[in-house]
Amino acid sequence: MNLETSELSTIMVSYYGRQKEQGDVRDSVGLFVDIIDSKSIEQANDIRASLSTLPNGNELLFEEYISNLNVASNVQKFFWRYVKNVFNEIPSYKEEYFVLAISKYLDCIEGTQDYSKACYELLGIVKESEEDLGSDLETRILIGCEMMLSLSKSYDSQFELINELERVKTSRRIKTSPDMVALVKFATEFEKVKGSDQMHKLLNKANLDLDDMDIIKYEEFLDYFLPRIALAVNSWTIHAVIKKVFCVERRKALFFTKYVSILADNIEMDKILGTKIFAEFIVYFFNSREQHGEDLYVQVKTSLISILYRLNANILKDINNSLKAEISGMRNKEMIIKDWDQMYLKVAPAAKTDTGFFGRFFDRR
Repeated sequence: MNLETSELSTIMVSYYGRQKEQGDVRDSVGLFVDIIDSKSIEQANDIRASLSTLPNGNELLFEEYISNLNVASNVQKFFWRYVKNVFNEIPSYKEEYFVLAISKYLDCIEGTQDYSKACYELLGIVKESEEDLGSDLETRILIGCEMMLSLSKSYDSQFELINELERVKTSRRIKTSPDMVALVKFATEFEKVKGSDQMHKLLNKANLDLDDMDIIKYEEFLDYFLPRIALAVNSWTIHAVIKKVFCVERRKALFFTKYVSILADNIEMDKILGTKIFAEFIVYFFNSREQHGEDLYVQVKTSLISILYRLNANILKDINNSLKAEISGMRNKEMIIKDWDQMYLKVAPAAKTDTGFFGRFFDRR
């Protein structure tokens, strides 16, 4: 290290320190960025290495990194070049700021199509235990990698990635939420199911963690599974199992909106089975009224009335008969009959008599 480099480092740290005390370091950081940009890679790293030994030196280096990261035309290329040329050459700086630098890098590209790829590139660092990135960052990277998995693709076609992610999660004791590896496995088993009995066994043993799934992914998840499951119901209790497996508490209004709409559509697809399943859902809904809360109860009841109002008289009678047959041995049958009769009397007088018209089952306005 020559005298010029040492003196420049001292001057820059001193200038940065004074500005830091004043609460605005933009001028000192901008000047340092300009100086580094004017140097060769070797000269720049000599200056950085010198800075790293001084108080506030690593902090100034990190401010330079953030400044360049924010204006990089190719964030991924910039990051990996910086890791190679700077972090790997200055161990003391890397030890102090590498984890934060990765977090800022991921912040820059989160929400872009490159995000999952960027996380997968970082997986090598986690997998090989080259650095201790901490559980929070490692979990974030694993969740990003799991975004590469798809419920619509077979387990076999994603086996290598799934196997790799499972090994890392096990060795690093990382749990992701949602656990996309578990969801892909569930989807694979789901696609192999034949008949209602197998479906019910799969649902009864399912334990899916959906709580942290974002709303867009959750809607896609429901759209994928619910239409396939809805026609496998053969008793009112299965609706409770479906709710337990697929309903996220903070998004239960969304769950019931989609589920009721699908049940209504199924009447048109299969009149006999769809009508029976719809009646069984009403039994489940009234029987578990206290679990839903008043606001959700009113919302779902309003949707059910809207659907029933659009059905013709024959289908309404079929639903009525199926419902009363279903509750014949139930402890709460009097309460269910009371709630149902109130609803039925609202829609029965207005029922359409033409047997070929189903109407528009669900008001999606």
